[in-house]
Amino acid sequence: MRSRSLGEYYQDCFMIKCHVPINFNNPMKSDTAFSLGTFIHEYFHFLQNSMTTFGNFRMGIFYARMMNIYNQLSQGISINDVKLDCEGIEVPAQQADIALGDMDDWTYEEYDFIEIENVSFEPDECLGELKNNAVPTIKLKIFKDKSFQIKELNFGAMCIMENMADMLDRHLYGSSRHKEYVQYGICEMLWCYMLGDSIPAWREKLFLSLEFSLMYDNPAQVFYCFLNYAGKIDREENITDNYVFDFYVKILHPNYINTYNKMYIEMMKKFNDIVKESNSYTEHLNKYVVDMMVSFRALRKKRPIIFTNLYKMDKEECKKSLITLMNVGAPLILDKDDYIYAGTKYEKKHLGMEEYAAMYALYRMVGINRELGCVLQPVCEAYKNDIVDSNCAMNPLLHGKYEKLCFLGQLLYMWKAQV
Repeated sequence: MRSRSLGEYYQDCFMIKCHVPINFNNPMKSDTAFSLGTFIHEYFHFLQNSMTTFGNFRMGIFYARMMNIYNQLSQGISINDVKLDCEGIEVPAQQADIALGDMDDWTYEEYDFIEIENVSFEPDECLGELKNNAVPTIKLKIFKDKSFQIKELNFGAMCIMENMADMLDRHLYGSSRHKEYVQYGICEMLWCYMLGDSIPAWREKLFLSLEFSLMYDNPAQVFYCFLNYAGKIDREENITDNYVFDFYVKILHPNYINTYNKMYIEMMKKFNDIVKESNSYTEHLNKYVVDMMVSFRALRKKRPIIFTNLYKMDKEECKKSLITLMNVGAPLILDKDDYIYAGTKYEKKHLGMEEYAAMYALYRMVGINRELGCVLQPVCEAYKNDIVDSNCAMNPLLHGKYEKLCFLGQLLYMWKAQV
């Protein structure tokens, strides 16, 4: 996410919430870093989620958890007693969380200056017997208000995704933030710490390396391995785009292609298990996700380094390309007034986007702090003046207002009809 005060992308849930004014009917009329820049930042996170191996890995876990939730609710278990994980989900979820890295509040706090003290790389104790479970640990000296402190950061995929989006911000709008944020610059700091900044066009090579790293289920581990290896050679003119490309292909091939295909196939199988194409209640939801993911997969095959190609474009062409890309795949977008926008291809009836958003609402109710408040309440027609409670999950037809049910109620009605 760019900043909770400006906008956020709900990971795995194909939803963007913008807190800044944007004209989505003509985005270029909102072409400032504050407005369109916020949306582009969050939309780029959506692309990272839907077009990379790590993103598909996370989405597969999300679908497995949703199946587990639906199965428990269909058995009459109270929403307060639903367990988020079950056998077969806990270990992959834990692995994904480790690979994601630190998401502590301090990593999104402003600082005056940040420097790297040390970098270490050891397997995580929780999953010591599993492969690919370690992430680098970076010891940072962070300065604020004329004092400093030492903190450690588990450098993971979140750092990679945030730094890439921030690099795109600066490419398009020339600047990012007034002060320093750990997440938004840590990959560049790590590159300079291990390789220096005298390599020609090093930021383009960094961006390419980060994109390749996301095509793996533990991106930070792979990125660190690249830096560690590259740091042992003559690291000036020898580190070219071809060098970066060759290194990642040697490490990941055939795993690079196989892992991406495996994660994609597993993710889509899990999705089709919970959202049947043949069910009349869920066909629009199935069509929305399947059509988009098939298109994204084809685009990734055609242009293996699509993110880097965008980054290398002229900034105006890059903006236009990203806006055009929304006709290939668009998330559900809520503007600052909670008006729903879905892009031209999906505008009519939103083709199942509302129901997808409802999966996130239920996930929040069950999996995050056990809050019964629904994030879709601003656009709910059935319970506008009512208290949101477990009736939304257990008895969506309680008030006899099916035609006005919120998206969550509609989805649960569909699920019960399906069961």
